[in-house]
Amino acid sequence: MFYGSIPALITPFTNGRIDETGFQSFAEWQISEGSNGLVPVGTTGESPTFSHEEHMNVVNMCRGCQRTRASYCWCRVKFNG
Repeated sequence: MFYGSIPALITPFTNGRIDETGFQSFAEWQISEGSNGLVPVGTTGESPTFSHEEHMNVVNMCRGCQRTRASYCWCRVKFNG
């Protein structure tokens, strides 16, 4: 089952755009500090304002960061329409 620290990640922005470098650095930091899983676009409030493409971009960045070191990446997928 699930265990350990599983933080909901903030999504940093710079000049109105997702700060991809900042997000990846933050996700990597969470893993290096011992988080067992990550929750991108979780409960920090930005998900209702993301397009489907932005949402999936953040999820995929998270999956890339955790692929070899964190146990899991919880993802919510929203559908437009």
